[in-house]
Amino acid sequence: MKRNFLLLTAITFCLSLFLSVLALNPANAYADEVTINKVQGYDSYELSYLVKDAGYTYEDGMTFTLNGVKVEKPSTEAGGVTEEAQQTAGFRTTDGKKVEFLQKTTYTLIATKSDETSLTITIDTTALPEAGSLSYDLTDAKLQSYKNSVQQATKVKDKDSNEERNIRVDDDFIVPNVIDLVKDKFFDVEDLTGTLYYSVPQSSSYSTKSISNLDSVKFPVSK
Repeated sequence: MKRNFLLLTAITFCLSLFLSVLALNPANAYADEVTINKVQGYDSYELSYLVKDAGYTYEDGMTFTLNGVKVEKPSTEAGGVTEEAQQTAGFRTTDGKKVEFLQKTTYTLIATKSDETSLTITIDTTALPEAGSLSYDLTDAKLQSYKNSVQQATKVKDKDSNEERNIRVDDDFIVPNVIDLVKDKFFDVEDLTGTLYYSVPQSSSYSTKSISNLDSVKFPVSK
């Protein structure tokens, strides 16, 4: 009986110790490390997007450090975060909510919540993709689907009768969204720019139009 009592005491002690360790590390599952390879070149990047890309919910009360330097608006006051300190760490920020990566390197971003739990995000800018590496989904099924969208876009609603009719001169032709034809793990396709080539039927030459928003391209029909 004494032996059983000692065994029970040992089990109770181990269980108490285990629970104490858990109490010292609340929400430990949050302290994951995630590597993100998708960055928008050296443009400003919303910190909230980085947290979401890591699979977590962004909270307004979060604080951030990037390569050991606080991500907040630079200060001229003594003891504050200076612009020089941020640039030495390889980034720049104006309002503390966006960062601009200045170097090709591996950054360590630590996002801390109000309960002191933190998330470590590694951001790799050492091998940023070139524009020429953009890939597309040009299978027969995808192209046929897009062709159908183009054909459907030639039907418009008449302003007077509100009935559907064929598009004609002086109407606006809205080019269907081409985002479904683009596939790439690095680029945000909504921010892509491009050149639209178009012509009248049986023409041997093309006209061109620069486009900055692939989701909304329209131009007046002149022929």
